[in-house]
Amino acid sequence: MKKNNELNELFIKYETNKFQHGYADIYFSYIEKLKNENINLLEIGIADGKSLLAWSDYFKNGKIIGIDKNHIDLNEKGINKSNIIIHQGLKEIVSLSKVLLKNMKSLTSLLMMEAIFPRM
Repeated sequence: MKKNNELNELFIKYETNKFQHGYADIYFSYIEKLKNENINLLEIGIADGKSLLAWSDYFKNGKIIGIDKNHIDLNEKGINKSNIIIHQGLKEIVSLSKVLLKNMKSLTSLLMMEAIFPRM
């Protein structure tokens, strides 16, 4: 961990694997200036949804969109924030992908995928 930042604290609070893998410092260096913006953040592969809660707290003015082929119980995980939208299941992912591709020119989403960043 290079420095303390709010993302580290949120990833620890919600016990996401992003802190364990050291992603918080990398993400923070790119997104710190976007914190108060009205952004759309798309996370592909939400696992148990914990990182969505962290993103929701960080980007209070943004919309957090998560997609995953697997289903999770949103109530059980406490994912009930008004700025979080989740698409689950292959059928929904295919439908959402078509909409995203169709509107790509007007889409202003920040895509966060762990695959983009190599493990350190």
